[in-house]
Amino acid sequence: MYYGIRFKGIHTHDPEYAIQKYREQIGYEPTVVIVRPDYPVRSEHPLLVRSIAGTAVYMLVTHKITMAEVRATEAEWRENQKKILMKDYEFTHNHNMDHQEAVRVALELEQQGIKKPPPIKPPICPHCNRGLTEPDFENLTWWWGWGEGIEPPYWGALRLYVFKRDDYKCWDCGQLYGAHQLNAHHITPKEEGGADSAKNLRTFCIYCHPDLKPIYPDDEQPVFIPVT
Repeated sequence: MYYGIRFKGIHTHDPEYAIQKYREQIGYEPTVVIVRPDYPVRSEHPLLVRSIAGTAVYMLVTHKITMAEVRATEAEWRENQKKILMKDYEFTHNHNMDHQEAVRVALELEQQGIKKPPPIKPPICPHCNRGLTEPDFENLTWWWGWGEGIEPPYWGALRLYVFKRDDYKCWDCGQLYGAHQLNAHHITPKEEGGADSAKNLRTFCIYCHPDLKPIYPDDEQPVFIPVT
C-alpha cells in the first residue's frame, strides 16, 4: 500500500519497545508505528496508527512517512477498493455470473457499504426444484453430493445467510472479517451425515476454521473437494 516506503517489522505488542528497537537498529527517530485494527497492544502511543496495512504478527515502524500521509494513503486505498468492487459488480451484471460468484461479489459490496448488490438467482432445492427462502435454510437436510465433491445448488446463498446471522464474526476469535475470509463450518461434519441446516453451521474465519478432512471408512474413499 505504501509504495517505496521501507518498514521495520518488530515482533512485539509494546509500541514503546518497537520504537526503542527501531532507534537502536536503524538510528533514526520513528514517525509511525502501524498495526492492524484488531491487533492487541500493551499501551496506546501518539505514533501508533491502526491501519489495514499492518501485519498480524509485527508492528511496522518507519521514519519515512508521516501520520498525515498514512491517513491520506489509507483513504485513497479505500476509494480504489470501492472502484474495483464496482467493476466486479458491472462484470457480474453484464455477464450473468453464476450464483456463487454473484453472492461473493454481493458480500464484498455490502462490506464496503456499496448499496448496489448484483442480481442473484434464487437458490433451488435439489430435490423438489422449488425456490428456497431464508426460513428454509433452517430446515435443510443432508446433501448426498458432499461425498463426491459436489456443492449443493443452494450453498452460496446459505453461506451468505449464515454470515449475516453471525454478523460476519468468527465464532472462535470473535473478529469481524470480509466474506472472502470466512467459511461456513458444519458442527456435525457433513462426512458423518451432518445436515446443511443453518442450525448446524457456524461462521469461522480462514485462520480459525477447523480442519475439515473427510472422515470415511477405510474401504470407502471417494474423491472429495473441500469447500471453503
